[in-house]
Amino acid sequence: MAKKILVIDDNPTIRDLVSFTLQLEGYEPINAIDGIDGLLKLDQLHHDELQLIITDIVMPKLDGFGVIKQVRKHKIFYQIPILVLTARGLEEDERMAKQAGATGFIRKPFEPGDLLNAVRKLLAPGTKSNKKS
Repeated sequence: MAKKILVIDDNPTIRDLVSFTLQLEGYEPINAIDGIDGLLKLDQLHHDELQLIITDIVMPKLDGFGVIKQVRKHKIFYQIPILVLTARGLEEDERMAKQAGATGFIRKPFEPGDLLNAVRKLLAPGTKSNKKS
């Protein structure tokens, strides 16, 4: 069974590129168009179906920081690794994402190989989220 990865990005081009890249490597992407849609899709998944979340920061309805915070409060998915993929390259954004509970951070534009390396690293055995106890 392919590892499922939730991809949350309001830009359809980026979302399609990320999904296509993941599919080529045998992953099963689940696409969401914004933070609210991402959380709705998360709630439709069984506890052992999802291995990773990839989220943008700047999105309508609920931004990536809000997504991360909500996932970290989620009774089932709070330990899922979260990779932030954003065009905002400020160190402050990276710091805020990590404080919210993000596990990794990649800046757009990105190389597909860099994305896949980050995904493999986060899915490696023994990798845990940055969930605060």
